Amino acid sequence: MPHKVLITSLSFFRYPGRHLELLQESGCEVIDSHAQRPLSQSEMIKLVADVDAIIAGGDCLDAAVIAAAPRLKVISRQGVGYDAVDVAAATRAGVVVTTTPGANHVTVAELALGLMIALARQLQRQMPIAKAGLWDRLPGIELAGKTLGIVGLGRIGKALATRAKAMEIEVVAYDVLRDRLFADQHSIRYLQFNDLLIRSDFVSLHAPASPGTPPLIGENEIRLMKPTAFLVNTARGSLVDENALYLALKEDRLAGAALDCWQREPPAPGGLLALDKVLPTPHVGGMTHEASVRGAIGAAENTLQVLRGERCSDAVNPDVYELASARARAAI
Repeated sequence: MPHKVLITSLSFFRYPGRHLELLQESGCEVIDSHAQRPLSQSEMIKLVADVDAIIAGGDCLDAAVIAAAPRLKVISRQGVGYDAVDVAAATRAGVVVTTTPGANHVTVAELALGLMIALARQLQRQMPIAKAGLWDRLPGIELAGKTLGIVGLGRIGKALATRAKAMEIEVVAYDVLRDRLFADQHSIRYLQFNDLLIRSDFVSLHAPASPGTPPLIGENEIRLMKPTAFLVNTARGSLVDENALYLALKEDRLAGAALDCWQREPPAPGGLLALDKVLPTPHVGGMTHEASVRGAIGAAENTLQVLRGERCSDAVNPDVYELASARARAAI
């Protein structure tokens, strides 16, 4: 019986490429969900009863969905985030959860840098003025000589750092795990988190988010930042307390913010969206042709690796393998 692979990722079928061929050549039955948005719990439950694998986007993959899929062996995320996946429930069920690290780090870093430039030149204000046929030009600032604080110096943070350094921007970083070799090679200083906030002209977030933890950037953290500083979030919406950010921008305690990720997507009208200090984008950080194809190929390869019974190096819950081994030993 061929393995059934459900595709809910919005970008898997967007571009032609090797990813679909890999599944078909391996004899998989590919099921297109035809989703136009991330699917809810009830929508997913209707689709997963007899599938062996899911190549997923930001769909709800909680304990109830996993329990409704008794044949499920792998949840393969096309991307690096897995906030919508109940990893603990997947592990208990023996389901491997994988991501595609490295697929979109250049794409997200380029967007973060572009958002910094846009904020510095007030493009979110300049463009409506020009489109209205007016010529009220607003002054901006140069990036050269400014300090960029990168929170999370992983793949994306490093890609942003090298690009920023090429523009004569001083880069400081905060990360729990420190890559001293990379930092020394690129003249990047690690700082404590609060020190980074105090010092930086731009703060760019590239850290993971853990369910149930408070936002990384809240009222106290914003008060440490310069009133002339800008915040850029292309990581996770839950990293920022949006109410605190709204008040800070309204009260001129921050110069501006660029947000690609939101606590609720799409965000409700008004609030931050109504502020001309906010440059909003609809979670497009990883959405380029190149990143989509790399991510789709990686997701397909990870799926097939798990279905063949092989250990996948991109598993975010590697303890699932130890649990499976323990169960096998107990059954002897």
